Amino acid sequence: MANREFFIQRWEQEYPAFVRVFKALPAEQRDYRPHPRSRSAAELVWVLVQEAKVCSELIDTGKIHIPSDFVVKP
Repeated sequence: MANREFFIQRWEQEYPAFVRVFKALPAEQRDYRPHPRSRSAAELVWVLVQEAKVCSELIDTGKIHIPSDFVVKP
């Protein structure tokens, strides 16, 4: 199986689960951190969305562009 096919297969299986978890997270708990140095739930979701965006752009253009605000600082 080629990388592209593997990515598509994993995406089709994982994305619905990601959406379900995000929708299940109550808005008032999006700032929850299990530890002061941990990222919040909302920050983790943001990172996952940005990673998906970068992967999609890589597939579309063959280039990686990581914006300077991609890194979330705790």
